[in-house]
Amino acid sequence: MLVEDIDFRLDWTTPEFLGHKALAVSLSDIAAMGGTPNWAMLTIGIPESLWNTDFIDRFYDGWFALAAEFDVELVGGDVSKVPDKLVIDSIVGGECSKGKAILRSTAEPGDAIFVTGTLGGAAGGLRLLEDGVRFDDLLPIEQRDLILKQLQP
Repeated sequence: MLVEDIDFRLDWTTPEFLGHKALAVSLSDIAAMGGTPNWAMLTIGIPESLWNTDFIDRFYDGWFALAAEFDVELVGGDVSKVPDKLVIDSIVGGECSKGKAILRSTAEPGDAIFVTGTLGGAAGGLRLLEDGVRFDDLLPIEQRDLILKQLQP
């Protein structure tokens, strides 16, 4: 679940980035367990200030672009008005061979841990955003890449 002003700030991102991020965080959970994503459900609570804008269409553009990359089908969810802050709940279901799911509860000292990409990029992007830097194609590539790790993981 992503909650405005807790997990993201609307003045730091775009609807497309937010749609991407909403799905990406759930895809990451499936990948961490050694699974393959198959389907998703998406529920969005939209405040009055965004209700009659192009926000939701642009959000879905970002969400569906990433869904197409991973062949994930949207099978359900809901859209509703909320009184204050934007709330997004993204659930992804997937599959892996029986008994092969990687669980945190089975971790033991000495187990190998694997990561993708470089560590700390999203934290670096968050620091830049907190310092007032906003995503722009004209930013130096290093700053742009860090901010994208935060906004579009």
